[in-house]
Amino acid sequence: MACRHLRGIRDETLPHVLQHCPGNTRAIDDRDDRVLAMIKKAAEPTVAKPGSQLTACFDACVEGPQKTGDATAGNMRVRHDEKVAKYARVREFLEMLGRLAHVPALVYGGLGAVFPSNYKVLTEHLHLTKRTANQLSRRISTTYIQIIFRIGAGTAAGLL
Repeated sequence: MACRHLRGIRDETLPHVLQHCPGNTRAIDDRDDRVLAMIKKAAEPTVAKPGSQLTACFDACVEGPQKTGDATAGNMRVRHDEKVAKYARVREFLEMLGRLAHVPALVYGGLGAVFPSNYKVLTEHLHLTKRTANQLSRRISTTYIQIIFRIGAGTAAGLL
Protein backbone atom coordinates (compact mmCIF):
# COMPACT_ATOMS: atom_id res chain seq x y z
CA MET A 1 0.00 0.00 0.00
CA ALA A 2 1.26 3.49 -0.82
CA CYS A 3 1.92 6.09 1.88
CA ARG A 4 -1.03 8.49 2.23
CA HIS A 5 1.20 11.32 3.48
CA LEU A 6 3.57 11.18 0.51
CA ARG A 7 0.76 10.64 -2.01
CA GLY A 8 2.02 7.29 -3.18
CA ILE A 9 5.69 8.25 -3.64
CA ARG A 10 6.76 5.59 -1.11
CA ASP A 11 5.29 2.33 0.04
CA GLU A 12 3.84 2.33 3.53
CA THR A 13 6.22 -0.29 4.93
CA LEU A 14 6.87 -0.73 8.64
CA PRO A 15 10.35 0.91 8.51
CA HIS A 16 8.84 3.85 6.61
CA VAL A 17 5.97 4.27 9.08
CA LEU A 18 8.19 3.93 12.17
CA GLN A 19 11.09 6.06 10.94
CA HIS A 20 10.43 8.30 7.94
CA CYS A 21 6.73 9.02 7.40
CA PRO A 22 5.99 12.76 7.66
CA GLY A 23 2.64 11.95 9.25
CA ASN A 24 4.45 10.38 12.20
CA THR A 25 7.20 12.97 12.62
CA ARG A 26 5.91 14.18 15.99
CA ALA A 27 5.71 10.65 17.43
CA ILE A 28 9.13 9.70 16.00
CA ASP A 29 10.76 12.86 17.39
CA ASP A 30 9.07 12.28 20.75
CA ARG A 31 10.39 8.71 20.85
CA ASP A 32 13.92 9.80 20.01
CA ASP A 33 13.86 12.65 22.55
CA ARG A 34 12.50 10.40 25.30
CA VAL A 35 15.06 7.67 24.68
CA LEU A 36 17.96 10.12 24.52
CA ALA A 37 16.81 11.77 27.75
CA MET A 38 16.64 8.37 29.46
CA ILE A 39 20.16 7.45 28.35
CA LYS A 40 21.60 10.83 29.28
CA LYS A 41 19.92 10.84 32.71
CA ALA A 42 21.26 7.37 33.48
CA ALA A 43 24.77 8.06 32.16
CA GLU A 44 25.52 11.55 33.46
CA PRO A 45 26.24 10.57 37.08
CA THR A 46 28.61 7.78 36.04
CA VAL A 47 30.37 9.37 33.06
CA ALA A 48 30.48 13.11 33.68
CA LYS A 49 33.51 14.41 35.52
CA PRO A 50 34.14 17.95 36.78
CA GLY A 51 35.03 20.14 33.82
CA SER A 52 33.86 17.58 31.26
CA GLN A 53 30.74 17.43 29.18
CA LEU A 54 28.70 14.40 28.19
CA THR A 55 27.48 14.76 24.64
CA ALA A 56 25.13 12.17 23.23
CA CYS A 57 24.02 12.02 19.65
CA PHE A 58 20.85 10.20 18.76
CA ASP A 59 20.89 8.70 15.31
CA ALA A 60 17.97 6.34 15.18
CA CYS A 61 17.58 3.54 12.77
CA VAL A 62 14.62 1.26 13.07
CA GLU A 63 14.65 -2.28 11.80
CA GLY A 64 11.36 -3.45 10.36
CA PRO A 65 10.26 -6.73 8.85
CA GLN A 66 12.63 -8.13 6.28
CA LYS A 67 11.92 -10.71 3.61
CA THR A 68 11.74 -13.37 6.31
CA GLY A 69 9.12 -11.36 8.21
CA ASP A 70 11.18 -10.25 11.20
CA ALA A 71 14.02 -7.99 12.23
CA THR A 72 16.89 -10.40 12.77
CA ALA A 73 19.99 -9.93 14.88
CA GLY A 74 21.98 -9.97 11.62
CA ASN A 75 20.14 -6.90 10.36
CA MET A 76 20.68 -5.18 13.68
CA ARG A 77 24.41 -6.04 13.44
CA VAL A 78 24.56 -4.31 10.05
CA ARG A 79 22.91 -1.21 11.53
CA HIS A 80 25.29 -1.30 14.51
CA ASP A 81 28.34 -1.49 12.24
CA GLU A 82 26.99 1.33 10.03
CA LYS A 83 26.56 3.63 13.04
CA VAL A 84 30.03 2.88 14.42
CA ALA A 85 31.59 3.50 10.99
CA LYS A 86 29.54 6.67 10.49
CA TYR A 87 30.87 8.28 13.67
CA ALA A 88 34.43 6.93 13.54
CA ARG A 89 35.66 10.10 11.83
CA VAL A 90 34.08 12.26 14.53
CA ARG A 91 35.90 10.19 17.16
CA GLU A 92 39.19 10.55 15.27
CA PHE A 93 38.70 14.32 15.02
CA LEU A 94 37.99 14.66 18.75
CA GLU A 95 41.02 12.53 19.59
CA MET A 96 43.19 14.79 17.39
CA LEU A 97 41.99 17.67 19.58
CA GLY A 98 43.19 15.74 22.61
CA ARG A 99 39.74 14.76 23.83
CA LEU A 100 38.63 11.34 24.98
CA ALA A 101 35.86 10.07 22.71
CA HIS A 102 33.89 6.86 22.56
CA VAL A 103 31.51 5.96 19.77
CA PRO A 104 29.47 3.05 21.06
CA ALA A 105 26.22 2.23 19.31
CA LEU A 106 22.98 1.26 21.00
CA VAL A 107 20.65 -0.52 18.59
CA TYR A 108 17.00 -1.27 19.25
CA GLY A 109 14.65 -2.91 16.79
CA GLY A 110 11.55 -1.04 15.70
CA LEU A 111 9.41 -3.48 17.66
CA GLY A 112 11.45 -3.13 20.86
CA ALA A 113 14.09 -5.79 20.19
CA VAL A 114 17.39 -5.22 22.00
CA PHE A 115 20.72 -5.81 20.25
CA PRO A 116 22.94 -8.06 22.43
CA SER A 117 25.91 -5.66 22.58
CA ASN A 118 23.74 -2.90 24.08
CA TYR A 119 24.29 -4.35 27.54
CA LYS A 120 28.07 -4.11 27.12
CA VAL A 121 27.79 -0.50 25.94
CA LEU A 122 25.62 0.43 28.91
CA THR A 123 27.83 -1.28 31.50
CA GLU A 124 31.34 -0.77 30.08
CA HIS A 125 31.15 2.52 28.17
CA LEU A 126 28.53 4.32 30.23
CA HIS A 127 29.56 2.61 33.49
CA LEU A 128 26.00 1.77 34.53
CA THR A 129 25.41 -0.95 37.07
CA LYS A 130 24.00 -4.19 35.70
CA ARG A 131 20.67 -3.48 37.35
CA THR A 132 20.47 0.06 35.95
CA ALA A 133 21.48 -1.17 32.48
CA ASN A 134 18.74 -3.81 32.49
CA GLN A 135 16.13 -1.34 33.73
CA LEU A 136 17.15 1.27 31.17
CA SER A 137 17.08 -1.23 28.33
CA ARG A 138 13.58 -2.38 29.34
CA ARG A 139 12.36 1.23 29.56
CA ILE A 140 13.75 2.00 26.11
CA SER A 141 12.10 -1.09 24.61
CA THR A 142 8.84 -0.16 26.31
CA THR A 143 9.07 3.36 24.90
CA TYR A 144 9.53 1.97 21.39
CA ILE A 145 6.51 -0.29 21.83
CA GLN A 146 4.36 2.55 23.23
CA ILE A 147 5.22 4.76 20.27
CA ILE A 148 4.38 1.92 17.88
CA PHE A 149 0.90 1.76 19.41
CA ARG A 150 0.56 5.55 19.17
CA ILE A 151 1.62 5.51 15.52
CA GLY A 152 -0.61 2.52 14.82
CA ALA A 153 -3.61 4.24 16.39
CA GLY A 154 -2.99 7.32 14.25
CA THR A 155 -2.56 5.23 11.10
CA ALA A 156 -5.72 3.25 11.85
CA ALA A 157 -7.64 6.47 12.54
CA GLY A 158 -6.55 7.77 9.14
CA LEU A 159 -8.10 4.73 7.49
CA LEU A 160 -11.55 5.35 8.97
